[in-house]
Amino acid sequence: LDSGCEFTFAALEYLYDAYLPDPPPAFENAFLMCNRVSWLLNELASYEKEAVQEGGWTNLVHILEESGSTFEEAADRVVDVANESLKEMLACQDAMTADDDRLQRALQLNFKGLCNGVIGGYEWTTRATNRYRSETSPFPELRGLLPQKKLDKSFLLG
Repeated sequence: LDSGCEFTFAALEYLYDAYLPDPPPAFENAFLMCNRVSWLLNELASYEKEAVQEGGWTNLVHILEESGSTFEEAADRVVDVANESLKEMLACQDAMTADDDRLQRALQLNFKGLCNGVIGGYEWTTRATNRYRSETSPFPELRGLLPQKKLDKSFLLG
């Protein structure tokens, strides 16, 4: 289960000098839950593109539909699991302690990064890209296209 978060968080860990040589189990679990939430958000957002338009069979909502669930039941189940995973991720914070001040700071920064990653994923999916948007999306949050801005290329050398 990898939503692309692992590489991103490893890069941030390095950039902020917040390396965790031996993360405590609570952080490992929080990281897993963050990945799960991000993956499930992607499954919901990409449903129309992957399952409806492309006929893909790997989308979780589509798999649940093929198992006999209605679309609404399948989407609700995915949302429920995402919410349960988010609650579990947030509950891990109190168990993240380290004896060393630098490691405690690293834990706090990394956990904040996990939280920001979930928020950023939701914001990007629903408010910053047309990648998952369409007029016929089953999700009201993804209906309609966002206005396109022209990219200012004046800074490019050439």
